[in-house]
Amino acid sequence: MFKMQKWFETAGLYMAMLGFGFFVFSILTWRGFYLVERTSILPWMQFQLPQTLADIYWWNFAVLAITLISLVVGIIGLVSYIFINNSEQK
Repeated sequence: MFKMQKWFETAGLYMAMLGFGFFVFSILTWRGFYLVERTSILPWMQFQLPQTLADIYWWNFAVLAITLISLVVGIIGLVSYIFINNSEQK
């Protein structure tokens, strides 16, 4: 039982790190694409960004969905890690 609990604790911690890490990465990518498109900070990097309104809508929806899913995964991982650690100390 203890070995299984330790596994869940480790999985929760990694899940939190991965979720929050991807959350930050997707926010930075989203802002980075916006900056590259608007200001041409990196002209040598050719990004094929969506052109039509429908493409932009689906692009933003996909990035937002991935961002929110990773945030939820991070919160679930963090809560499970804290819950398992607290139950271990009692």
